[in-house]
Amino acid sequence: MQNPQERTLVRAEAIGSYPLSLVQMALANSPFADTITPQYGVDLYRLIYMTTDYAGEQVTVSGLLAAPQTDTLRGVVSYQRGTNPLRADVPSTPSIQEGLLGAAIFGGRGYLYVAADYIGAGVSSEMHPYYHAESATTAVVDLLRAAYDWTTDQGIAWSRPLLLTGFSQGGHATMVAHRALQTLDDPRFQVTASAPIAGPFNISAISIPFSINGQAGLNSLYIAYIAYAYSVIYDQPLDSFLREPYAAQVPALFDGTHSSAEISAALPTSVEELVQPAMLAQLRSGEDNWFVEAARQNDVYDWSSLAPVRLYYGERDLDVGSEHAIFTAAHMTALGADVQAISAGETDHGQTILAVFADVVAWFDSFAPMNS
Repeated sequence: MQNPQERTLVRAEAIGSYPLSLVQMALANSPFADTITPQYGVDLYRLIYMTTDYAGEQVTVSGLLAAPQTDTLRGVVSYQRGTNPLRADVPSTPSIQEGLLGAAIFGGRGYLYVAADYIGAGVSSEMHPYYHAESATTAVVDLLRAAYDWTTDQGIAWSRPLLLTGFSQGGHATMVAHRALQTLDDPRFQVTASAPIAGPFNISAISIPFSINGQAGLNSLYIAYIAYAYSVIYDQPLDSFLREPYAAQVPALFDGTHSSAEISAALPTSVEELVQPAMLAQLRSGEDNWFVEAARQNDVYDWSSLAPVRLYYGERDLDVGSEHAIFTAAHMTALGADVQAISAGETDHGQTILAVFADVVAWFDSFAPMNS
């Protein structure tokens, strides 16, 4: 992360302005039409800001800021997005799936809303450090700092509460950012509550067995993505994990220009065809190796949050699995934290966020009275 006293914001680019009528229209055509009511129009900005990558180098990245059309902020919401290997499909280039709906929901209810594109996406051309805790932390926390810079420049008072949420990969990013902000203890960025949705928190002991046993819906994509990222970050040969020709092909597949569907089509569906036999045997026997140790360094369940946390999960989630939320809530509760695992019911991975998001909004609203 940047020095707390330094500005991270490079510039803000206005990318759209939506009066209340258009925000209402967007939500009227969404799954939340009957549960979430906006009160404000929203102005959208692409924030270009500085952060630190996995190698400790300064890099330029981007993220979305959505400001409600009101003089007084209700609070700040930081949203972390899920897995998407396309560099251009990010919150700061808003679509309904990436950026617009979240901006309408939270900006429309008076919150300042921010969503990081992450390192390796948006304006950043670096490799995306998939499920690397420190890289997610810097991208999210330095975007909050950039948003603070923006409000200062605009003469807008920064407002608590600070509320964090995110889906899938963004559930993990939400937890690591929450943990880092608590450690940072900056009075500007005290977390009030967080609500990770369908996120993996114990990668080493839950995600790895789940994936190598072929249970994940996009199994080969997840395995190849994290193996590639960790091989670069921890300076290990990719062909010690992936079999050929995939070890040679995967870097180009994850260059930011291919969709999840394209990448999945280029990879075998069988774990045995994708992963080196020696690596697969080690993972299945529980033996330590460089990949397991890398995963362990990016686990995010073994800490005690000072703010309440809700971990939402789907009973039929075949991408992450319900065990993450259930195990993590029990473990963190034993450490003295207020953490609840909340079932979305019989939902798969993608359905889970749709099933619980209105509940997340209502919970966040309970910490932030509506502006008069």
